Amino acid sequence: MKPLKEWITLPFETRPKRIMFRVDAGRILNLSFGHISRCLILSKELRSIFDSSHLFLMRNYKEGTNYAKQAGENVKVLPKQNEKAYILKVAYEFKPDCIIVDLPTMNNDMEVFLKLKNQGINFFFIDDVRFQNPGANIYLNSNILAEKKIKRTNTDQTHYFLGPQFFIFDNTLIEKGTPFSKDKIFKVVLSFGGSDPTDLMLKVIKVLVNLDNIKAKYYAIIGPGYPNEKNIKNIVDEHEGFYLIKNPKNIIPYFQGCDFVICAGGRTIYELLYLEKNFMPIATAEHELKIIKELMDINIVDFGIDKWFSEIFIENMERVYNNWIQKMNIG
Repeated sequence: MKPLKEWITLPFETRPKRIMFRVDAGRILNLSFGHISRCLILSKELRSIFDSSHLFLMRNYKEGTNYAKQAGENVKVLPKQNEKAYILKVAYEFKPDCIIVDLPTMNNDMEVFLKLKNQGINFFFIDDVRFQNPGANIYLNSNILAEKKIKRTNTDQTHYFLGPQFFIFDNTLIEKGTPFSKDKIFKVVLSFGGSDPTDLMLKVIKVLVNLDNIKAKYYAIIGPGYPNEKNIKNIVDEHEGFYLIKNPKNIIPYFQGCDFVICAGGRTIYELLYLEKNFMPIATAEHELKIIKELMDINIVDFGIDKWFSEIFIENMERVYNNWIQKMNIG
């Protein structure tokens, strides 16, 4: 994977002074916090390179807008009606050189961005599930399937960034130390995104507390949009070796320091690939299933689950633990 600063400036012929982002986040199926996390990293890097001014346009999902504001971004909330007209109005006032769009669906939303493109504004589209260029000047898709699925024509003038090598990762998040002690105990991080809309955390923990044959420490990390903290806390408080971590400022050191990660099939997969960590992804949507299948087919991950089944999960965890025991020469 390539560091962001090595390639992100390539499509910009002139230095952008103002960049507008159109992105959403919240505890909504197929949305969660992956899109906003990606845009915040991108915003930070572009600002450091170009010294540009940024504006985020977001729907009124409070967990998402608060997340962007806490990161120091200037946010305007879209109205429930006449959204497209509002975007054009804000663009007229803000006068962006570039608009970066990172949304879970296309629908008819692209019409307004193509209109801005026709006015000379760079249209930068980020995608990881549709494999379709809506007519953007710049198209980024870091999905492992992107290079196989994206179709280009001889007349296509788009600047493409395709595949995991163009995953947007903030290298400044990598730290020298980790939050863990150096004892020889199997350390497992559980992370299912900013909101975990299918509540994988609860399903996984309910199984893990009964796996007495696995001696481990489990670190359950919940994000800013997770609503069932109390349920997790009640279980964790009753079982030794389980720890609840709420919305850490930087999750990367937890990934760095652990022995294994259990995660969903979204952005976290690519973070773990970037960090060269061992992990078991569990699909929560159709597009995640395809990614996990590809990772297993090309032997990048040994254990993956295309749909939650506790029996398969238990079998996988026992194999993962036994592999770790052998590697560590324990027992």
